Amino acid sequence: MTSKPLQIGEAAQETGVPSKTLRYYEEIGLVRPGRTESGYRQYDADALERIRFILKAKLLGFTLGEIADVLRLKGEDTEPCDHVSSLIETRIADIESRISKLAELKIELERVRDSGNGSAIGPCTGAVCHLIEGVQNG
Repeated sequence: MTSKPLQIGEAAQETGVPSKTLRYYEEIGLVRPGRTESGYRQYDADALERIRFILKAKLLGFTLGEIADVLRLKGEDTEPCDHVSSLIETRIADIESRISKLAELKIELERVRDSGNGSAIGPCTGAVCHLIEGVQNG
């Protein structure tokens, strides 16, 4: 990577983030590229590092709002790691809840499939579809 600032197309290529997304990140305050005299965006090494941080945080499931909070804390010279740790714990709890709900859904789908009502052989006997209409309300 070069140490000279990159224009938006070059920054997009360097980070794998589309130019349109980089503009959006700027619009919501996640990235603040410099500007040339003629108004072109310039992304220095710090801006590219920030974009890479955003990408990694998104991979972990953080929302752009959460990422903005972390970046704001860092910008205020506050160590954001305690806040991030709390976000991680919340994210883990959310994932565990979703896994549980998905497991319940899988069991219900298997029950419908295996009950004999799950057969699509022959004409449909429901008002719309007997496969769904035969499901008991929660």
